[in-house]
Parts: sequence; C-alpha cells; structure tokens
Amino acid sequence: MQEYGTLALLHSPPQGMEPLRRAISDYLNLERGAHATLERVLVLTSSQQALTLCATALFDAGERIYIEDPFYYGARKAFDAAGLACVPVPLDADGMRVEHLRDAMQPAKAVFLTPSHQFPTGATLALDRRLAVIEWVRQHQAWIIEGDYDSEFHYAGKPTACVQRLDPHERTIDIGTSPSRCFPACALAT
Repeated sequence: MQEYGTLALLHSPPQGMEPLRRAISDYLNLERGAHATLERVLVLTSSQQALTLCATALFDAGERIYIEDPFYYGARKAFDAAGLACVPVPLDADGMRVEHLRDAMQPAKAVFLTPSHQFPTGATLALDRRLAVIEWVRQHQAWIIEGDYDSEFHYAGKPTACVQRLDPHERTIDIGTSPSRCFPACALAT
C-alpha cells in the first residue's frame, strides 16, 4: 500500500496485480517448493471461487471427481454445483487411501486433495501416496486439485512440499488461502 497507495484499490487485471502475483509465486516457490510463475498465478476472492472455477472450466457436467471422505463441504458444494459426480475415497491415518483410485472400475477426471492438513481430520498424506496419486493422474490424464490451506501450521518439523512441487507432469492445481501467507485473497497456481 505504501508503494501503490490508492492505485492498489482501483480495477486491476482479471488475474490480479502483477506485483502481487509475483510476490505470491516467489513465496510459493520458496516456502512450499512449488513451480509457480507469475503467469500461472491467479488472485481470486476465495478458495470457493477457485474451486468453482476449476470445476466449471476443466470439466463437463456428469464427469467424475474423487474426493476425500470425510470431505471439505465447500469443495463438494462447488463440484455438485458444476454437475460433477463426486466419488468419496476413504481415509486412514496416512490420508487418502489411493489404492481405491487404482482399483476403481470407472476412472475420474480429477482428484481433490487436502494433503498437507486434510480437512476435517488433519491427516497428512504420506509421500508414497502423494507419488501414487501423481502416477494415477499421469496414467489417466486427469487433474489433481490440491487444497493447500494451513499447510504452514505444524507442531514439529518443517511443512511438507506441496503435491504440485512433486508433479513433473504439471497436472496439479494448487489452491491456497492460508492466513499465514498474509494474502488477502486466494492464490491459484498451476
């Protein structure tokens, strides 16, 4: 605000102000190990808007999406509103049981994860499972929608890298709104 003053309050490009997007991409790369670039960051009003954008822009009504069970209600609401068929996948202490993805008779177009701090259980998706989801996505040309909220909050040790960082196929969309990021809006990075 000191640098831009009231100009920061005027209409900005639809994807967000360039300096803010640059700061977000720099932060995500440094703190979360992401592969974010200025061009691949969108500043939105909320994670709900990001989920709705993903659901309507990437998929057609009737397509399937795997979601964690128990699930984040806001994600389920966005996917249902877009006409997607949500397929619940059970969890255990290590997060989503990804063998259910591999064993499914009808593959989905995407999987929605909250891997660093599963909502509502708080489980962290184990590294081998993160890699298994990435491999499943590669095989099926699907997408991972990663809800990376509160990923910086840990009682011990360093935060785990976001799934987007581990994905060499660039099929992961990272949605983050952590208050510790000090961003007034949601950052969506592919």
